[in-house]
Amino acid sequence: MIDTRLVEVSGLCKHFPGIRAVDGLSFHIDAGEIYGLLGPHGSGKTTALSVVAGLVEPDEGTVTVAGMEVTPQAGRARECIGYVPPDLAIYPDLTAEQNLTFFGCLNGMSKRAARERAAEVLEQLGLSDLDRQAPVRMSKCSDAIKHQLNIGIGLLHRPRLLILDEPTFGVDRDEQEAVLRAVDSLRGMDMAVLYTSHDPRQVTRLCDRISVLDAGHAVAEGTPQEIETMRGDENLDAVFRAVEGENVRV
Repeated sequence: MIDTRLVEVSGLCKHFPGIRAVDGLSFHIDAGEIYGLLGPHGSGKTTALSVVAGLVEPDEGTVTVAGMEVTPQAGRARECIGYVPPDLAIYPDLTAEQNLTFFGCLNGMSKRAARERAAEVLEQLGLSDLDRQAPVRMSKCSDAIKHQLNIGIGLLHRPRLLILDEPTFGVDRDEQEAVLRAVDSLRGMDMAVLYTSHDPRQVTRLCDRISVLDAGHAVAEGTPQEIETMRGDENLDAVFRAVEGENVRV
């Protein structure tokens, strides 16, 4: 049997003075999967992502991506990871293609290779028509398009793991659908996607499996349907509401 497991997180712990921000978190992600971390603000999602991305050293536990252990010192392993933060990293006076080409060159691509890769990413995200009639600066685009492009920057170097931290942050609810479609288009690709949100509807729609976080540890793990059955709740919203009122930490 071919091993499709790309990401393995085992016994992850990260403590700060008086705070157990991540407490014994374990999960795995297979190639082609979208895995979700669901929890209220302050439940440990962002700290967990920072450790998985190799930005922060764990106190305990390990993270492996494509068979390589991830630490702040492991440059080769970190090169396999694309990290997309909630805040936009784009330049408003550049077009979508110019933004992607610029960041591609920063990743060490030649200008020609960066342009070719930019075209591929724009096609993947459904943005290939954006500049077809006339160049459009990103300052003139909707928040949804800006956040789709933010995801595109994370895809440029063909990561084995793409981390999406609240990718609809700051996007009006009626515009979020375009961002969610862009994320959904990543399913089945030869990489793993780790998606965080405080919105149960998003993870129910997008994620193959999820962990529900409370105070840095997983209170439930499985498919959305398995968690609903396990907890005896009508839907994932009810599971989320059960932990939302807790005094949890960032």
